[in-house]
Amino acid sequence: MNILAIGAHPDDIELGCGGLLIKAARQGHDVFMYTLTRGGASGDPEQRTKELMQSAKFIGAKALWIDNFEDTRLNASSTDLINHIEFFINKADPDIIITHSLGDVHHDHRAVASSTIEAGRFIPNIMSYEIPLTKDFKPQVYYDISDVVDEKGEL
Repeated sequence: MNILAIGAHPDDIELGCGGLLIKAARQGHDVFMYTLTRGGASGDPEQRTKELMQSAKFIGAKALWIDNFEDTRLNASSTDLINHIEFFINKADPDIIITHSLGDVHHDHRAVASSTIEAGRFIPNIMSYEIPLTKDFKPQVYYDISDVVDEKGEL
């Protein structure tokens, strides 16, 4: 199975579904990660990018793609954003996409969530992950990561 995790910033994927991705890679699934910014609004983008690359390696991701959109400037109505996401969806050919929740309070996260839904219109399985900035999250699927929770913390 191909799994594509999409995040707005370095550390979003790790916080949101890092444990699931660790388990999936260990079980032989192909994990792909796509991050749209380098996180310059919250720290040194070079350092954050290096940390993201280390996380992808630790997870066992088959590929990591890091785009260069400007942090805090993502816009859900941008066809450029939608087209970029769609390009990487086509590269990964995912069975499942996991991304931000539409109910996240960070506007970059909401922009990525809604753009992913549009870009992934032909993918039947798009799920959301919860991070500390997510509000009113109503999970419908739970995945037990208790056996890798310490490793998720390392991410």
